[in-house]
Amino acid sequence: MGETLKKICTKCLVEKSSNDFYSKGNRLDSICKECKRSNRKAKYVSKKQCDEFNSLTAFFEIIFDSEIEELKRLNQNCDRILRSHQQKEAA
Repeated sequence: MGETLKKICTKCLVEKSSNDFYSKGNRLDSICKECKRSNRKAKYVSKKQCDEFNSLTAFFEIIFDSEIEELKRLNQNCDRILRSHQQKEAA
C-alpha cells in the first residue's frame, strides 16, 4: 500500500516518517537522521576544540616554563644584590 510509518524522535520529540530514521536491523533508530547528524557535528566540533585547547595548553606550558625559570634567576640575582647592600649597611 506504500504507507509510511510514523515515529517520534526521542531527541527533538517531533513525529516524523520512518524514512527520517536510520534502520537498525529490523527496527528503527530512536533518534531521527537530522538529530543524529547534529549530534555527530557537535561531537566533532567539541573534539576539535578540545584538541586545539590541548595544543595551546602545551604551547603555553613551554613558554611559561621558560619564563618562570627566567623569573627565578632574576629573583636570585635580586636576593644577592639585597644581601650585598644589607651587609654594606651593617658594616
